[in-house]
This record gives sequence, C-alpha cells and structure tokens, in this order.
Amino acid sequence: TRSKGPKVQGSKGPKVQRVQRSDAMDVVREFFAVLNADDASQACALYGADCIVEQAWIRSRDTLRGLDAVGGAWRDEIDRYAGALPGGHRFDVTRVAGIETGWGWVRAEWVRSVAARADRAERHAVGYSHFWIEDGRIRRQRTVADDVPAVRAREKRPASGRRYPSRPLAGVGAVVLSEAG
Repeated sequence: TRSKGPKVQGSKGPKVQRVQRSDAMDVVREFFAVLNADDASQACALYGADCIVEQAWIRSRDTLRGLDAVGGAWRDEIDRYAGALPGGHRFDVTRVAGIETGWGWVRAEWVRSVAARADRAERHAVGYSHFWIEDGRIRRQRTVADDVPAVRAREKRPASGRRYPSRPLAGVGAVVLSEAG
C-alpha cells in the first residue's frame, strides 16, 4: 500500500520534501526518490530551466530541451505507468557514483519496472543515467536502457567483490583491492 501524505499539483504520491542540495549525488538520489513517489512536480523542481534530457522515457527516445518539455514528459510518464517494484516503486537504484569526467557528473545504475495504468501490462528495463548537476540542479541527463524480461529485472544484484579501505589514505587518488591483491 502506498503511504498517504501531502500532495502537490501534478503529484500521484506522497510529497518528498525538496531541500537545496549542493552535492551532485544527493540531487540524483532525490531525483529517483521523487520519481518513486510518483511526484512529477518535485522531479521537475530538480531540473534547471534550460535542461536537456535524452532518452529518459519508456515510450520515447527523444531529446527534450527546457523545463516545460521535460516536465510534460515526466507528467505523461507518471500518468501512464505505475511502479511495479515492491512499495509501488518504479526504480531500484543499484549504484550512484561520480564520473571522472569532472565536477558535477554523476552516474546512476538502476532497474526499472512499471505497469501500464490502463491494462497493467508490465515493462522492465535495466540501465544507467548520466547527470550533469550544476548549482544543485540537473542541467543534462542522458539515459541508456535495455528492455529485459521480468525475471531479469527481479534478479538480486550481486554484491561488489571490491574491498575499500576503512579510512582515506593520504596522497592516494583511489585504492581498490581485489582478490588478487
């Protein structure tokens, strides 16, 4: 059962409190949280006015420019599809990480499962999205998604075999240990 809470216009689910974020990864985490709450208005609040979004929607591989076009597409997506994951969520985000291309770029890897509100036909995909965050707003988003059968979307994701140091090491950019040492 979906939790009930205060709603905003254009919202299908409980309102997620919007807080100005300076950390790009927090903006991306919040983005998926508001989509899982079926809140198109809050999702739109995370975009910059001149945003560019590529291939983010289920029925379209379009590139849209500007908040009005992007907002309309998210409202249509939320009106057309309900989340089909536990809790009524549409995304299970498996990883959010910075990208080495420079400040503000974030990659999110995810599984998406939705059901058409009209006939409950399910669609499933695995994919990732790249986000460019500037001044706490999404300036650009690019998505790559592959449609998959339901069984693959529901697979438990394996834990990473990487081991990370318990504390930062001074003077080292990154340390990842493997079984090979």
